[in-house]
Amino acid sequence: MNKTIKTAALSLAAAVLFTTTVFAVGKEPGDTAAPDGHASDGYTSDGNISDGRTLGENGAGIEDGKQADRYPYIRPDETCNVYAGKTAEPIFGVRVNEERKGKIAFSFDSAYINTCCVPILDILDEYGIKSTFFVTGEWVDANPELVKEIAKRGHELGNHSVSHPSFPKLARSQMETQVRETHDKVKVLTDFDMFLFRFPYGDYNNASVDALKDMGYYCIQWTVDTQDWRNDSPDAILNRLYKSPNVKEGSIVLMHNGATYTPQILRTIIDYVQGKDLEIVPVSQLIYTRNYRMNVMGTQIPEN
Repeated sequence: MNKTIKTAALSLAAAVLFTTTVFAVGKEPGDTAAPDGHASDGYTSDGNISDGRTLGENGAGIEDGKQADRYPYIRPDETCNVYAGKTAEPIFGVRVNEERKGKIAFSFDSAYINTCCVPILDILDEYGIKSTFFVTGEWVDANPELVKEIAKRGHELGNHSVSHPSFPKLARSQMETQVRETHDKVKVLTDFDMFLFRFPYGDYNNASVDALKDMGYYCIQWTVDTQDWRNDSPDAILNRLYKSPNVKEGSIVLMHNGATYTPQILRTIIDYVQGKDLEIVPVSQLIYTRNYRMNVMGTQIPEN
């Protein structure tokens, strides 16, 4: 099923250093800055947090471990079947197994405005939630410290191209440049090798999905589109969420960190999702990275 038909169907239901060395299977990137997350309770009398983390500046909890340890690099292999019949499909959502029951992923696209990024990060910290931020190379160039802050706070970074073009309109070499340059920019800033990609505008075809897989990327779409970028009103955004039948386990929620009202309503969104007994996770902790196939609706299905 092509992207236009699938998006319409979902809406209706809602009513690097990019080298062969870096991308060798099993290669782990080097160290990066330890991320911090604000905690409102759980401190112990010795200045530690009850889960073993130490207390940083301004009460921030500094998590131990590398960014690469939280989101270990992995690239698709021959067990990753991206085709449903004759059509290559990105991942819109997953059919949950026991390990993924009750999980839903939050994602934020970062392509234009930067003013909402820190408020969003602060709210995610309040709830102890980690998410995935898909960044364009142009946004990275304009906001290098924010990119480092996203990683520092323990969130996952994904690739969203350099300049946000429609990939079906590009030649293979142009796709590779768009992906490689953004990969390298983030690698330099965070020492993190990204392996998740979101198509600008959600536009894709067989050639683009194939190209991204060959470059070591899992293509990520969304199941729930808040359309917060429309900036119509907080109530309009929330009503789209409330009316969606896809706010459920195995889904991926799309938001934008440059949308005007997203910081204002993010707590309400989180409360609503958690009220459904769902655990909010980064995208890579929801999807399958081995032994899967895709169906025509873009659902990832485990083979074992």
